[in-house]
Amino acid sequence: MLAAGGTAADAAVTAAFTLAAVEPWNSGLGSIGFGLVHPGGEPRAHVVDFGPVSSARLDPVAFPIVAGPSQNVFAWPNVTDERHVHGPRSFVVPSAVAGYAEFHRGWGRLPWKQVLAPAIGEARAGLAADWFVGLKIASAEADLRRVDQASRIYLPGGLVPAPPSVGPQKRLTLGRLADMLEHLANPGAADFYHGELARAIMADVGAIGGVLDDKDLSRCSVRVMAPSLHPWRDAVVQGARRPAKASTLPHVLEALAPKRFTKPDEGFFLALAEALQTAYRERLAYLGDQTADPRAAEACMSHLTAVDADGTMVSLTSTLLSSFGSRVVLPTTGILMNAAAHHPRIDVSGETVVAMAPRLDPAFLAALRLRFAAKDGEHTVLPVITASPNFVLRETDGTCTAISDIRTRASAATAAG
Repeated sequence: MLAAGGTAADAAVTAAFTLAAVEPWNSGLGSIGFGLVHPGGEPRAHVVDFGPVSSARLDPVAFPIVAGPSQNVFAWPNVTDERHVHGPRSFVVPSAVAGYAEFHRGWGRLPWKQVLAPAIGEARAGLAADWFVGLKIASAEADLRRVDQASRIYLPGGLVPAPPSVGPQKRLTLGRLADMLEHLANPGAADFYHGELARAIMADVGAIGGVLDDKDLSRCSVRVMAPSLHPWRDAVVQGARRPAKASTLPHVLEALAPKRFTKPDEGFFLALAEALQTAYRERLAYLGDQTADPRAAEACMSHLTAVDADGTMVSLTSTLLSSFGSRVVLPTTGILMNAAAHHPRIDVSGETVVAMAPRLDPAFLAALRLRFAAKDGEHTVLPVITASPNFVLRETDGTCTAISDIRTRASAATAAG
């Protein structure tokens, strides 16, 4: 898209739609998310909020809490049958299409049909069933098997797909996803919420006992607002305002601000682990409470960044929440519904335990074990215990640099021109 004369917003929207076909376990048409765009030459970014909104008909009584921790990605209390993360009652309004359309409307340059064309092509080709795809499907096999359409797509012949030892690569047909993307390219994003696509989505959701209805879809809206601003030394970090990671970041920055480090030494990792643990406890305590300062929790998500020759920068995150979302693929539309710079590092995704990359300096490891309930946790492909961040940097002379996590299979960086 950049080589075709598009903006960073065009490139980000194209990539986001294409993820529905090449990384369907993390994001797609059924996703929600957030994004920031900082137009070249402007002093501040804009937040595009297409975060989660529950159905107006959702009844909390339908989600009784039971003993034991959830086996999903969250440290929240468990719910009967994990129905808050699996199945038709776990859906929130799929707002990603509206969010991507807002990026394109506000800051794109290329025609909408051109922006969607790569996603349509990838969806028509099908999902390449390589070793990593097989691994992701196997990790969710038990849940995918319970849903007819998901099982037909991701477990052909009732088996986890395995790469052939010889011959062409297998590809999985993603239901009617390509048809839906092609349809979306013609009338535009509004059809997803008010037109023929909206009616198809509602028919599927109603047939499987979901609570989302046409009023929920028609009320879907995207908020464009000023970012939250977090001073950090001689810079300002701009972030989203609602329950996203940016709402937790200030607590980490505040804890680290009085400290000074010349390199990632023993003191740095001790201070970082303590700041992250404190922020994590607050996040679990207040996430979702709109009367308090909301915090965020972990999820399986796709993150992408883009910068163009004019200096416009985009940072966009979309998610189905859990891996493979609700595990429900709508049969008519083929929509799967929602429910880094490389350096040895630590992960704090619990209130007490710190996971440490064993390749850290032995003195750092010893100090972390002494202070925290620390254990080894190497950064591996799966399971993922640490984030896989990517960044773009634009210098004042216009030079751009991209950074991606070389240890993560799906992470990559590319340049136009």
